[in-house]
Order: sequence, then structure tokens, then C-alpha cells
Amino acid sequence: MRMRVSFNGMHRPVSFFWTSLTASGRLSVPTLSPGLQSVKPFKVAPITLPRLTKLELGHLIVEDSLTLALIAKFASNLLDLSFWNISLLCRHGDHNDQRNIWAGLFEKLARLPHLHLNHLLVGMLSEDSSYVQFQVSDKVLLKQKEFSGKNMAAFFEEIAEQITLVPRAIPGPTYEFNEDEEMDDGDEDEDEGESSEDELVGLPEDYEDEYE
Repeated sequence: MRMRVSFNGMHRPVSFFWTSLTASGRLSVPTLSPGLQSVKPFKVAPITLPRLTKLELGHLIVEDSLTLALIAKFASNLLDLSFWNISLLCRHGDHNDQRNIWAGLFEKLARLPHLHLNHLLVGMLSEDSSYVQFQVSDKVLLKQKEFSGKNMAAFFEEIAEQITLVPRAIPGPTYEFNEDEEMDDGDEDEDEGESSEDELVGLPEDYEDEYE
């Protein structure tokens, strides 16, 4: 089963928070985002998706702690993960000017229990006022990296070390990208008898994101 989470480049923390909740209504890892600690209870139970193996996150502005919580929720069955055109925020004390936010998230994912990915795609990332690129040699910077294999923890550590922050020439929410740079949306074969969910299940209509 596949799920794609995309908010068209908008910051929708309450929606992402609901998606990250476990069946018991808790987060798999704590979030310190102050505005989310007082969110009222949801009338609709969080999605569980026990057979989810592929998670695609893209076109988002989201907190690092919520991103970690969402992946931790599905970690035991997750095999394929992608981050594409995401601007990461940090609203707690774990981040400082000496360590970028994405590097911190990748290092936590490398140590996340029960996460055994065999494919990872990351690309067109940003944070604060900078774009994220990966320095693979003295003269080569890449906007995306991809890995398939069993030693995913080592790859997370590798790309965390390779990250270089490039200041935005003109402030903007996320990368501008063209069709050649977009994540491949090609049709994929689904096993017979298995369901596929390509879009995020929406929040109840009486919920709106009011978190600043």
C-alpha cells in the first residue's frame, strides 16, 4: 500500500499532526511544537494503514518533529520513503545555528527503531532561508540523492554529512521546479487484492489549521 502526503506547498501542521497520531491518539515520538500541545481532540480517529509500505512526502512546509513522528508511526512495515520539495521547520530547542535541520532529522531516522527501508529518495529540500544540496565531492553539489539497499542507516548518516545549505537568492517557500525535476509519478503495478491510497485522507470539515 502507498500513501502520498502533499499540501501543495502550504503549512498545515494540524492536518499533519492528525496523520501522525497512532490509533491510541498519541505520537510515536514526542513533538515539542508549542502550538500543537493544545490541539483539541479530533472527532475522527487517526488513520492506521497497517499495510502501508510506501510513503511519499512532498510539497510540504512541516516541522521536523512531526515528520519524525509520522515515519515512526509506520516504521515497522515501511520499505520505501521519499522526501520531495519539502521545507523543514524547527520549533524547539534541538536545533541550533551549527547544525542544519535536515541533517538532524536524517541522523534521528538512522537510529529510529523498527525502520528497515530498502529505498529512499530525497530531493529539492529546503529549510529556513536556505536550499539543501548534497556535496558529494569538492566540485559537485547535487539537489537529490537516492539509495536502494539494506544499509539505510549508513546512507542516512552519509547524506546528513553531505548537506550544504545554500542561501536563497530570493526568499520563497520552496524550490521552483519543472517537469524534468518533479518526482516520478509514473503508474506503478499494484498487487492484486491490495489497495492503494495515493492521496492523504482529509481532516474532518470542522477542522482548520489555526496554528501559527
